[in-house]
Amino acid sequence: PDSKAVAHRPFRHADHEREWTRAEFKEWAERVAQEHGYWISELGGVGYLPELEANGPCTQLCIFERKEEDENAELPSATSTSSSSSFAEQ
Repeated sequence: PDSKAVAHRPFRHADHEREWTRAEFKEWAERVAQEHGYWISELGGVGYLPELEANGPCTQLCIFERKEEDENAELPSATSTSSSSSFAEQ
C-alpha cells in the first residue's frame, strides 16, 4: 500500500495499528509472501455484520504457508480461489 495515502487516512479506532482496504491488504499479503518464500492458502475475512454484510468482513485475514525448498513452480495465488475473489472485489 501507498504509505503516504494510508498515513493520511483516519483510523476508526485509536488502538488500530493499520487499516487497509481489501485491495491494499491483498497487495501487501502477496508481496510479503513472495519476499519470504510463502504462498497464500487463504485470503478472506471474519466478522460479517448481518445488516452490513455487503460491506465485507470486519477483520481481514491471510493464511501463509511455507513453500518447500525445492519448489520452483508458482503455487496458486489467493486470487485463484473463489472465496478470495469475492473478498478482493469488495
